[in-house]
Amino acid sequence: MTIVAHNFAFVPATVKLERGESYTIHLKSTDGAHGLNVPQVGIHNVIITAHEQTMTIMPKTAGTFVAHCTQYCGTGHATMAMTFVVSAPSSTPKTSDRDAHEKPSKASNPCAAPPS
Repeated sequence: MTIVAHNFAFVPATVKLERGESYTIHLKSTDGAHGLNVPQVGIHNVIITAHEQTMTIMPKTAGTFVAHCTQYCGTGHATMAMTFVVSAPSSTPKTSDRDAHEKPSKASNPCAAPPS
């Protein structure tokens, strides 16, 4: 996933992640230096420049986290923000749970009438 910083926005503005999953993030700026600090997802005080940086993160906390630019970048700096939405891992039914809800076939049902 790539996050691009420019005066005065991050693209994309919202990033959706899943707690406990590993993500490779590419950070770059199209104009000057910008900063990003989102410790809840594993991004710690990064200065974003034209030189692309790559990092791997693994969010440990579910929630919605708003991150503001941490490097003064001009008159629109105060409104430069993005949102990280970290969801809990989706649960899939265990085989034993799924099997408990399936109807038995007539062949496996000892009470079923014999075929005619």
